[in-house]
Amino acid sequence: MKNIKRIAFLLAMFLLLPVVVSCDSGDSSNASTAVSEGNSEAASEDSGSSDDFKIEGALKNGVASSDKNGAAADKNVIMIQLNSISAPIMSAASGSVTPNLNALKAEGVYFSNFFNQAAERIDTEYSALNSLMAPFDDLLTKNANVKFNSLASALKKSGYTAAAFAGKDDTYSECENMLGRYGFDSVSVKGVSDAEVYAEALNAIKNGSGKGFYFISNVDSVYPYVTASTEETTISGASCLSDYANASAKADVALGDFIKGLKDAGVYEKSIVVIYGTSPLFNFTYEEIEKKCGSFLTDGLDVANAHNVPMYILGLDKSEYTSLSTVYDIYPTVVALT
Repeated sequence: MKNIKRIAFLLAMFLLLPVVVSCDSGDSSNASTAVSEGNSEAASEDSGSSDDFKIEGALKNGVASSDKNGAAADKNVIMIQLNSISAPIMSAASGSVTPNLNALKAEGVYFSNFFNQAAERIDTEYSALNSLMAPFDDLLTKNANVKFNSLASALKKSGYTAAAFAGKDDTYSECENMLGRYGFDSVSVKGVSDAEVYAEALNAIKNGSGKGFYFISNVDSVYPYVTASTEETTISGASCLSDYANASAKADVALGDFIKGLKDAGVYEKSIVVIYGTSPLFNFTYEEIEKKCGSFLTDGLDVANAHNVPMYILGLDKSEYTSLSTVYDIYPTVVALT
């Protein structure tokens, strides 16, 4: 069922592809080349990849247009994957679940029509860091000898160091190994909460010499969602989504604290911060959730908006990018900006 939904979503994305191409037709030189050539090795060796998806990954967002190429040169790149955070939870209860995420729209470029194709944490990390479609089933973890010309590898060629920090998730035992295969110089997978993961990453950023690429994959909002304790932020009125809403709120608080920590340490203005969500998983159908949580979910919930996830690039002039974009666009956009 998971693969059927993913295939249906990707077919819909292909129908919209001409629209994206027409929007970006005048803006496809530098980063497009970086991905088309840079990922050829991974595409040729990974049986789960295809030329079609490599081409889609080569599309470049208008945010990295010619007047902004190199806008983040010599800055740190901090990239945060917020697992299971999508548009419906950000608008739920009039935006009270994720106030920090909603406020960040005023601090940089916000991509309001940004989509992710998979709910699994491992799949989204693969797509974002390699600009390739994640293989179905367990082909990704089985192909242990595949080499990736990843975003980390591309930035290292430009003088960046690369470090990854991830929360420990018992359902994703391959996390440390996979991030290592994506070209990071160091990988830390030990935090049991976002606060711990962010604290370790913040310490590394503050003490880093030169420009660095820091990838963070959170754990507080990873499925299955754990209900917040009485000492933590709790959301009322969410019905069957209580665990998900509480986990999302907890992740939002930790993110807000991390952004404040970057500012207090004086490294926020020396960085661009890329933040994106992933598609959530639920134990109920969308129809069941609509019936039970209709008043809580301000904008409802269906296949389309569940895959509509937040995407930000903080550290650039404030703007909203409304054209269709996907997780595959992150790699080429970051390369163009740096």
